[in-house]
Amino acid sequence: MSAETNLRVAPGRRVSLDAERGIVTKRFRDARPGWRARQRAKQEERVLRALGARGAAVPAWLGTDRQADGTICVHLAAIPRATTVLENLTPTGPNPLMGAVGELLASLHNAGLDQPDLHAKNALVDPDGKVWAIDFHQARMRAELGPEVLLRDLVKLCGAHRETLSLRARQRFLVAWWRGLGPGLRENLPNRSLLAASVEDRGRRARQITCAGYAKPTSRFFRISSSMRAATPQEAARLAGDPGAHADPAGAPLGDDRLLIRADAPEAHVDAALGSGETDARFLHLRGPHAAVEAQFGQAARLLSHALPGARPLVLDRRGPKAHAILDWQAPWGLVTEADACSELSLPPTERAELDAALIFRGLTLRAPAPSQFRSARGCLLLAPSAKLVTADQWEALNQANQKRRARRALWLAWWPRLCAAPMRPVTAVIAQTAARAARWSPLETRLRAHLKRGLPDRDPAELTPKVRAHLAHLFVEWGQMGQPGWSELLLERVRPDASYGRIETHLHQGGLVVTPHLGNWEWLAAFLLHHGLAPGKGINGAVVGRIRRNDPVAHFLKGQRARAGVETLAQDTHPRELLRRIQSGTLLGILPDLEVSRLAGTRMPFLGREALVMTAPAALARASRRPLLPAACIRQPDGSYTLTFGDPIAAPRDKQSTNAVTAEWIAVFEDWIRAHPEQWLWLNDRWSSAESPGDQVPLSSLRAAQKASSRP
Repeated sequence: MSAETNLRVAPGRRVSLDAERGIVTKRFRDARPGWRARQRAKQEERVLRALGARGAAVPAWLGTDRQADGTICVHLAAIPRATTVLENLTPTGPNPLMGAVGELLASLHNAGLDQPDLHAKNALVDPDGKVWAIDFHQARMRAELGPEVLLRDLVKLCGAHRETLSLRARQRFLVAWWRGLGPGLRENLPNRSLLAASVEDRGRRARQITCAGYAKPTSRFFRISSSMRAATPQEAARLAGDPGAHADPAGAPLGDDRLLIRADAPEAHVDAALGSGETDARFLHLRGPHAAVEAQFGQAARLLSHALPGARPLVLDRRGPKAHAILDWQAPWGLVTEADACSELSLPPTERAELDAALIFRGLTLRAPAPSQFRSARGCLLLAPSAKLVTADQWEALNQANQKRRARRALWLAWWPRLCAAPMRPVTAVIAQTAARAARWSPLETRLRAHLKRGLPDRDPAELTPKVRAHLAHLFVEWGQMGQPGWSELLLERVRPDASYGRIETHLHQGGLVVTPHLGNWEWLAAFLLHHGLAPGKGINGAVVGRIRRNDPVAHFLKGQRARAGVETLAQDTHPRELLRRIQSGTLLGILPDLEVSRLAGTRMPFLGREALVMTAPAALARASRRPLLPAACIRQPDGSYTLTFGDPIAAPRDKQSTNAVTAEWIAVFEDWIRAHPEQWLWLNDRWSSAESPGDQVPLSSLRAAQKASSRP
């Protein structure tokens, strides 16, 4: 009995080759008893026989039989040593093969073939250069083909391969097809120049739609197909870190989509990836929740399909409670080796212009350029899987929608302080609390419950969310009061330091770093210290560090409210030397480091019992300035007042190695405060959203370089 080799495995269909007998067998089988497999097999036979009778270049049909388990087999004559047309396409060069592909398509159209699944993988090239068409279970024979059908096939076989075909090759294909087309079909088409322009435009749009679908779990990159294959038991054991173990074959059976490997990856390359560690710069390991990892895996598949330099999907393991993906890096010259990969980023204008040109050619743009979305290797910029690609049309529509939304938000924000002024304040407070109770039936409630369940699994989210919403309503009114007449007296009346204030009073004179969570009323905390820090009416010289989004009206409104309240705001991307100069001159800087900021340098460590990305900037600044970290919180009391409390000063790290230990100390203080007053923390933010990735650790200097080199303001 001859051994068979699987050529393709897809839902309901498997194609195998018996090389010794020269037979290809297509097996059709329904997941449930039905007629779909029988219809597909009959259609394959019917079309093959019709095309063969007309002399088209298709495999010879040898017979059809039905097996005892209900599988229907269609046997075809094999084409020895044939490869797909897609494998023979090159981005540069003449690609003489495209002339033969155009002639094949013309012969199929002349025969009346309507093939909705005709693409470069369904056309084979034999060693003699002859092109053959395959895979006809979705095709139909028509008495007459309309112009739309002809244009559809031109787009799929040529227009949608703009990234892997030169303009000259696409022109050769179209000329060969046009010359081979029968007069009856040609008379219904526009002239060749208009047709070529239409194919180019529709091909670009079709490619964008196809590639956008690769990020969805239903795409071929998340199931067994010509793009991905099931891992062998040995590969499954290797991925588990025990290459000598005898893996259970049931761990990754044929057709199992839980453990996938890219089908075209060389065996040696896959072995290297399975045995690589987190420090191997040739590969990028992603671990985390299934949704987060699969999103980045799909984005990498989109980059691969667009032939853009960057991360490419290689391995996806979805068997455990957390997903694990391995990506490799591809540059125009090939795979990026360990010596070429860079963890820190600079964006030279020349390389950025080349990448922008490649995106424009594909009708794409980056939705939000940031250093974490790029890598640099030997003068070439690569795209990380976190790069968000959108089409030019989507970008324009998104910009228009954003501008309208910002205008509405800015108009509403202009009224916020007026609604919180003395005459209207009681009415506004009642309206805010009513809105907070009504938000129980809004998406806000779902979001809060999901985040509470992750951060405090031992507490009932339904019990806490009403208190969280009520606290947000209090903040709405209190932030609107900032800077209004009588503001300084209101702070002195409502905010009271506790006994811990004495432990840090000496540090306030010297300048330093106050770290506070988004707990209670952190805006009033900064204002109180700067107004009444040393004594009532005698404030401290200080400022707060926060992110200022240029196009975000809320960020600018809060910056303005702080300014009216006497609090200066420094941008998050302020140069570290400027921050150090401020500290050494006696300025007290306030930082809120408890939320996730993937743009800044960080490390992963437990936060409320779950691994999270934590910024290391406070510890790094403390080490450079030789000042301790001063944990502080302004916590609301049942009577509506606030208690200003401080943790013990945390000594500055002595060296880089102790940075993580200092970071863990302030995290522990924050965790105690949050668990004691969970209803006052900012649960709106998903603290554990990002999967582990080297792209999380990008310094501020890289962000400035990206902003300076970007071609878009």
